[in-house]
Amino acid sequence: MERTISYLKTKINHPSFWQWFFLIAIIIIFHASHPLNSDEGVVLDGAWNLINGKIPYRDFFEFIPPGSFYFIFVVWKLFGVSYLIAKIASMIALLAGSICLHKIAKQFTQNKTLAYLPALFFILSSAGWPIINHNVYNAVILIWASYFFLRAIGTKNFVNYFWSGLLMGISFLFLQQKSALVFLALLLFIVTDYFVSVANKKNQFKQLTKNIFLFTIGFILPCLWLLHWPISTIWIALYEFPAHHYLATNSVSLSLFLLFIICFAIVFASIKNKTREIYFLFTIQSSLLLASLSRPDYSHLTQSYFLFYVLAIIIINQLNKKERTNYLYQYISITALFIIVLVIWSNINAKLFSTTPFYSISRASIFTEIKLECHSPYFYAGPFLPGMYFETKKLNTTFYPILITGQQTEEQFKLGKKQLEQNKPDCVALNYHMSALNTYNINNPVDELITNNYHKIYTQGDLILYKINQ
Repeated sequence: MERTISYLKTKINHPSFWQWFFLIAIIIIFHASHPLNSDEGVVLDGAWNLINGKIPYRDFFEFIPPGSFYFIFVVWKLFGVSYLIAKIASMIALLAGSICLHKIAKQFTQNKTLAYLPALFFILSSAGWPIINHNVYNAVILIWASYFFLRAIGTKNFVNYFWSGLLMGISFLFLQQKSALVFLALLLFIVTDYFVSVANKKNQFKQLTKNIFLFTIGFILPCLWLLHWPISTIWIALYEFPAHHYLATNSVSLSLFLLFIICFAIVFASIKNKTREIYFLFTIQSSLLLASLSRPDYSHLTQSYFLFYVLAIIIINQLNKKERTNYLYQYISITALFIIVLVIWSNINAKLFSTTPFYSISRASIFTEIKLECHSPYFYAGPFLPGMYFETKKLNTTFYPILITGQQTEEQFKLGKKQLEQNKPDCVALNYHMSALNTYNINNPVDELITNNYHKIYTQGDLILYKINQ
C-alpha cells in the first residue's frame, strides 16, 4: 500500500501530470455542454437508428461512411444510451489524438514543454467543434496513422507502413474523401522518397514494392467491411450523391482557407535542413488542407491543421538555437504563427461568451411540450435537425435525416412526403433559421404537406413545434 501511495505521489509531482491535467480540464470546459447541434445530430441520429434495428443505406440515407454511427452504437451498447456517454467517448477520442500529437512532436524537439504545444493547440482549436462528429474521429485516427508512418520512415521498421495503412483504412470508414486523398498523397510520397533519397535504387526496389504493398493492404482491409452493402448502394451514397449535391449547399468563403494556406507555406519555407520526416509532414498537411476545400470553414480547417502545429515547434526550436540566418523568414514565420493563434483565440472567445457552461438542451421547455403532446413513435424534424430524433427518443418518419432544398433531390422530397403521409407523425419540429445559409426554399412537397396538415402549437427561439390537424 505504501509503495502504491509513493508511486502515485511521484506521478502527481511530475510536471507532465499537471500538463495533461490542464489539457484534460480544457477539453471538459470546452465540451461539457449539451447543445442541439445538427452536426452532432447526424452521428447521434445514425447511432439511434442502429439502436432501433435500422441499417444505414438500407433503412435510412446518409452520404458519410458508417464508422461514426457504429462507434457510438458500440459505446452505447457497452455503457448505456445517453448523450453524456457519447460526449465522454468523443472527449476521450480528442484526448487520444492530442496524446499522439505529443508523441509526434517529441520526434522533432528535445524540449519536453515545447512538445506539448501541438496537443495544446489541437485542443484549443476544438472549442468551436461539435465533437460527436465523424470529422473529429477521422482527424484523430489520421493523427495516429501519421505517427506510424513517421515510425516507418525513422526506425526502418517497415511493418509500421501496414499499421499506418490500417489506420488510414479505418479513418476512411469515418470520412471517405479526406482519407482517400491522404492515402493517395502518401503513396506518392513513398514512391517520390524512393527516387529522391535512396542511393542504391536497384537493391532497394524490392523494399519499395514491399512498403507499397504493406501500406495498401493495410488500407484495403478495413474498407472490406463496406462490402456488407451492395457496391452500387455504397457508390451512390458515398461518392455519386456528395459529388453532385454536397457542394451546392455547402460553399463558404475561401478567405480563411487562403489564410491557413499562406501561414502553412511561410512556416514550411522557413524551416532549415528539411529532412524526409519534414517533407512527410508537408505532404500530409497539404493533402489535408486540399481535402478541406469541400467546406473550408473554421471547424473543417482546424480539424485538418494538426500537423501545422508540429511544424510550428520546429520554427520555435530554430529560434531557441539563436541561429543568425534568415532573419526575415524567421520574423515572418512567427507572424504567421501569431495569426493562427489569433484565429483560434477569437473562436475560443466566441465560444466562451456564446454558450452557458454545462448547458443541456434536454432541459428546454419544448421537450416537455413534446412529451405532453406527441405520442406517436414517429416524428419529423427539419430541414436540418437530425439530433431531434435522439433527443425525443422517436423514430424518423422519413428515410432522410436531412431534407435541404438544393442538396436533396426532388425525388427525395417526394419520397419524404409519401412517408409522412403513410406514418402520420402527430408532431413536426421545424427550424428554418438553421437552414438560412443554405437558401432553403419552403416551396417543396414536404413543407407544403406540413403547412396544409399541421398547426403551430409551441415556439422556443427559432424552433417551432407543429401538431397534426384533427
